[in-house]
Amino acid sequence: MKKSRKGELFLNITESKKVVSKESAQPAVHFEKHKIFLYKEDFDHFLSALSETIAYAKENNPDDFSSDTDTDTENSVDPINLIIDF
Repeated sequence: MKKSRKGELFLNITESKKVVSKESAQPAVHFEKHKIFLYKEDFDHFLSALSETIAYAKENNPDDFSSDTDTDTENSVDPINLIIDF
């Protein structure tokens, strides 16, 4: 979580991916960064979509989640709660 100059909170999700260039005898290494900025007006929509995605994954790949102790029914989605103190 970060705060904008106006004092509004937003979520910054960054993926850093190592890239190795194999074009020479000594490979060059650099990192590609991909960022997602999520603002407060989209938190609920993002959370809902993420919960639906997790429910879909559990329904379609139950073996991947066999160690979970969830008692989800086929159509229910457990909310994901994040608590961040500043």
